Amino acid sequence: VKDKGSFKQAAVLHTHQVDAMDSQAVVDLINDTGIQILINVGSAFINMTVLEACIETGVAYIDTAIHEDPRKICETPPWYENYEWKRKQRCADNNVTAILGAGFDPGMVNAYARLGYDMMDAGSVTDIDIIDINAGSHGKYFATNFDPEINFREFTGTVYSWQDSRWQSNKMFEVKRTDDLPVVGVQNSYLSGHD
Repeated sequence: VKDKGSFKQAAVLHTHQVDAMDSQAVVDLINDTGIQILINVGSAFINMTVLEACIETGVAYIDTAIHEDPRKICETPPWYENYEWKRKQRCADNNVTAILGAGFDPGMVNAYARLGYDMMDAGSVTDIDIIDINAGSHGKYFATNFDPEINFREFTGTVYSWQDSRWQSNKMFEVKRTDDLPVVGVQNSYLSGHD
């Protein structure tokens, strides 16, 4: 960051090592560093231990994806209700701001869906379809923006998706659609994982 001249003001970056599955270790690191905001970009498996540390210390929390229990595969939606929302009142009681899912999916997807909605005539938008297409192959088995284990879980378990205004479950590759999209042309897509 420094070599690229990306600092907007003088700053120093520090690195620390912590077992993020150990909530007390995260509490200790928060207390040692005196941080005010914790941005969790680790595996989705650590979200709850890190959030618990933030609740205990009163530090603001931001994560990039829905928490996943490493012992469970493709839990029943709505996913945030399984873990994060159960801590909503404790966050409020401890004056902790918790921003969930700020990563590309769902964060940026939601932001662009809202932008599209705001750009359309009031009342004319009833549905927005979000189609995840990368327009080609990068030569790897898994998407590079996710932990491979998380990707693997999405195509081995039950596929949950929001269809016809309700959660539905399917088998992987059971529901296929073909769309003619701007820039990337005709593409096939399948409901998978957390669509």
